[in-house]
Amino acid sequence: MLVRDIREALGVILANTSSNAQEDYANLILMSSMSPVPRRLDRNMYLCASGNIFCGQVPRDFNFSYGLWQFGGADAACYSSFNEWVSVSPMQAIFSVFGAGIPLDPTTLIPVACAAEAVVPTLCLAFLDSVSRFVSKYVATSTLQAYRSRAMAIEADVMATSVGITQYARHVPTNGVEIFHQRLFDPFDATMKYTSYALAYDWVVGGREAIRVDGDASTVAFLSTVSFAASFAASSIEVPRNVAAYLRGLCQYISFVLVALASVTALYALLDGSLSEGSNLFKVNRVGGMVWVGRPLLLARSFTALCILSTATLQLKKNGITTVLTSSRGDVSEAVVIVTQILAAGEVGWLVYIFDDICMPLTQELSAAYAFKASILTWFIVAALSFTSPVSHSATIQRSCTLVEMDFELVCHSGVVAIGSFSRFCLLVGIALGGSTLLFTIVRLRRPRVPLDERDSHLLSCSAKYLFERKGWVHDRIYFIDFASAALTGLLACRNKSDLYVFDIKTWRTLVLTQAAIDEATSLHPSAYRLRRALPLVE
Repeated sequence: MLVRDIREALGVILANTSSNAQEDYANLILMSSMSPVPRRLDRNMYLCASGNIFCGQVPRDFNFSYGLWQFGGADAACYSSFNEWVSVSPMQAIFSVFGAGIPLDPTTLIPVACAAEAVVPTLCLAFLDSVSRFVSKYVATSTLQAYRSRAMAIEADVMATSVGITQYARHVPTNGVEIFHQRLFDPFDATMKYTSYALAYDWVVGGREAIRVDGDASTVAFLSTVSFAASFAASSIEVPRNVAAYLRGLCQYISFVLVALASVTALYALLDGSLSEGSNLFKVNRVGGMVWVGRPLLLARSFTALCILSTATLQLKKNGITTVLTSSRGDVSEAVVIVTQILAAGEVGWLVYIFDDICMPLTQELSAAYAFKASILTWFIVAALSFTSPVSHSATIQRSCTLVEMDFELVCHSGVVAIGSFSRFCLLVGIALGGSTLLFTIVRLRRPRVPLDERDSHLLSCSAKYLFERKGWVHDRIYFIDFASAALTGLLACRNKSDLYVFDIKTWRTLVLTQAAIDEATSLHPSAYRLRRALPLVE
């Protein structure tokens, strides 16, 4: 907990401060590594016989003036001529300075901490002075005292575990080899307090392990040497991006089909000399989408929009030498973000269209009275919800590992970062379906059913039958549909001399009508000229 809190405090200082914290942090004087030796290991009285308790005596002893011998561990080889270095990182140094309370009394504590450094004590003084000044500059004294109080409680807990430093030490006067063990935070060796925090930090972040050995005469617990974590990029095969890529391609395909359909419809309207029913042209999505794309693909598109609207914005933003997670988009302007959210809210209308189309055999002639209002109402509510109550992300860190097979496979779980909300997804579905149902209920209670006075036609889709404008297009109970509107419902018409050829994409059939028969049937209608250039739905 202490490591987490100090790291968060440092992150806030570097990411949010308006001062020169990042520059000061980058200019810290750091040692590449430290070679501390406990005070009890007098260089004149002891020689190092080994540092790995699992190995025998090394061929040649060496003086502790060069530091400690490499500790035992999974990556430590026996009889290797390596010292045990405490590698220094900025975060480790700042944490250790916090814990040891050095900024509270730097004049006294810095020389004491550097007294344990065996190789370059002068550089140690400059190093700790630099880190201490940085901490004192950006952290209040009261905060430092609070951290120090927490650290003292942690020292007692760690000492209770007896985890510490272990070496084979040869006593020079007697030439006898003994096991030297000193606990972390030993109260009788103030010179090792800073080093104890550095080693404890490595232990907490997983760089070192605590090992306990039970012998016949006693038990010893010690820290291992550093084991560097393996770092590699995740396999692209294991990253679940396929579904998103397929859905993106599907949405692009649907958009292309609708644009092509709108172009064909506009071309028909121009060729008809502006005799087409203009209100029908606004139903490209609701009518044309159902016929030319189909409900399953449109349902996938609507669910894609619902997923996007149920996902929080979370981006990694670089701020100088730091990176922070932000819930706002910095790559586009605020106006673009607002327009994007409004347009995305409109995509929920696809679910309304599908629901209305499925229910149309029940709603029938009342569909035209509520369908458009239902889609607009849903669009408005979803857009308002996106602005007033946006989806927020959540993160939970809980590290756990499960051993699948010894020395072969270990499955670890670090935590969960959630940017999506299933409850918001369900809410949006409820808004789409509930709004349409509510408006139909209101219309049904206020308006009586008036059946359509025309012959049924198998050429007309259900949505076109109840949503297209009828006024001026019905003669002798036959509905005449202009070519532009016919294209929306899947009927592609083409004149050839005195015949009219109609290709129905819904049934993959071709219908042939003679122009003479159409002229004769519409000769007495007030809009005879317009009907002669339309398609009578006689089948």
